[in-house]
Amino acid sequence: MSTSAKGQENGRSSWARFDHLLASRLTVRDRREVVRHLLNQRGREEDAPVQARDGEYDEVFAKVLRGVDEARRKLAEEKRQADAQWEALEGHPQARRLVMIRNDGRFQTWGLFDCLLERYREIAPNDPLAALESAEMALAVAESLDPARYGEERIADFRARAWAALGDARQNTADLASAREALEKACECLEGGTGDLLEKADVERLRAQILRGLGEEAEAERSSRRARILYHRIGQPSGREEPSRVEPRRAAGRQQRRAR
Repeated sequence: MSTSAKGQENGRSSWARFDHLLASRLTVRDRREVVRHLLNQRGREEDAPVQARDGEYDEVFAKVLRGVDEARRKLAEEKRQADAQWEALEGHPQARRLVMIRNDGRFQTWGLFDCLLERYREIAPNDPLAALESAEMALAVAESLDPARYGEERIADFRARAWAALGDARQNTADLASAREALEKACECLEGGTGDLLEKADVERLRAQILRGLGEEAEAERSSRRARILYHRIGQPSGREEPSRVEPRRAAGRQQRRAR
């Protein structure tokens, strides 16, 4: 896949998850109200005037759309600020970056979290150690997010995603035992998450990769099968990485570790 094509794919993935987050910002009461109004229409005549039905939706949908628009505005602003936040972190040693993230509220945003994961994906093929640092920072951000702002369950999904990225990054630096530990942490986080099938599919896919690296082919195939089923259910491509890409990343990681 070309660099530009990969960037487009990452962008689509990022904004798809953006929409998942928007949905999670609606209150349970609002979502139930929408469902109740929709269900009430099932017994109506199909040829009933559209104008007559529209009025019944106005109040509830206006409220929901106001909430969605406000959430979209705030999250888009976080995305815009993320590049500047990364620039403020970039010049510091990794240990200092992690301290800054954990102690400065400016860095505790979904926008920076998503920016760091995008960076991890972009640089992983050529710079496994820098990708590892990005995954570590993404996890630090996820663990510092405010539940009142983002919601406990959605933050659990973020943490699962960050642990999965960290597991993948550790795999690419030939640290398979630690990679497996990270994927187990990701699975634990998903237990407290929203139940998002995309998050579960991504974790299963990465778990299969790591288990194959450990020589556990049977369990790896089970994880891979679960991932394929989940991706199929949500109409997403598998996102599986070609083996020809994985091995050069591991080799580069081993070379960088020897050079340190």
